[in-house]
Amino acid sequence: MTELRTPTGKDQLFFTVQNGCLASGSGTGGCIMSFDITTGFPAASSAARPEPGGTSGIVVDNTSSAAQASNIYFSTLSDTTCSAP
Repeated sequence: MTELRTPTGKDQLFFTVQNGCLASGSGTGGCIMSFDITTGFPAASSAARPEPGGTSGIVVDNTSSAAQASNIYFSTLSDTTCSAP
């Protein structure tokens, strides 16, 4: 789990689950999720992405309000095949 306060004051929480991810469509498999917790904990995630078996530790690099200037790093906990985006 990683918490991040952006330069604009937005408070975000990133965490992972190894199984039961709603982002996968079927509610199975792992994923990484983010929550906007600026005004309290919401009922649903702000964003989620399926990741096999969940993820390792989560590191956020270079918080910026510029488009594509911030990065989030992690590795998956299960084997997966890489593909082009």
